Amino acid sequence: MTIERNDILAVIPTYNNEKTLARVIGEVRRYCTDVLVVNDGSTDSTPAILEEFAAGEPRARILAGPGRGTAGAARNLGMAEATGDYLAFLDADDFFLPSMLEELHGRAVADDADVVAAKFFVYNDVTREVTQAEWMLKVDELPRRRPFAGSDAGAGLFTAFNPAAWNKLFRADFVRGHGLEFQELRRTNDAYFTYMSLALAKKITYLDRHLVNYRVANSASLQATVHQDPLEFVQALEAMRATLQEKKAWGW
Repeated sequence: MTIERNDILAVIPTYNNEKTLARVIGEVRRYCTDVLVVNDGSTDSTPAILEEFAAGEPRARILAGPGRGTAGAARNLGMAEATGDYLAFLDADDFFLPSMLEELHGRAVADDADVVAAKFFVYNDVTREVTQAEWMLKVDELPRRRPFAGSDAGAGLFTAFNPAAWNKLFRADFVRGHGLEFQELRRTNDAYFTYMSLALAKKITYLDRHLVNYRVANSASLQATVHQDPLEFVQALEAMRATLQEKKAWGW
């Protein structure tokens, strides 16, 4: 399958990712998608890398981020400018199988899905070890049929899926229809967006394949700042509860 232009728009927030950014945007270029990179105030060579990328890639758009130090704010800015039928939110320090977006898109179209997810490996940036995360995608806890509604999975939805956005593809009309946005938190910015997308979706599907390498032990990542805001996840949980109650979904 070849992804047609404008089927998917990839939003990539970046801040001082000079060591990994070139590889990520190079892989995205091979996916044949439109790509929107939000440079959130980088002070290293990131701007030069992006300038070179945009000069040779007509499908690329580079935006100046809000400079708030959160990937959520940068993602929201990119999403507001996004075109296309599906949205992919990729991190600038992870790396992916060349076929990732093509496979996710194919499954989304086949199942007419609002959200499609894939498994991933964990890549240690220091030891270079690659391991499988138990929490990535627990297919045994999900309904056997695909696609299924978030309500079909019940409370298990929140343990079967991980809170990351970068191993998933989202239907743009579905996201906009529910007014979903990322929280502007430093570390837990994607939990609310991801879990509310899953909870409100009428059609969820997945690929039982590892398509992403999630980079850990990276000092440049926001995940390295957990000690600064150790209880941010509580804000995400409180927002989830409020939205589930508002949408009459708290019962299940």
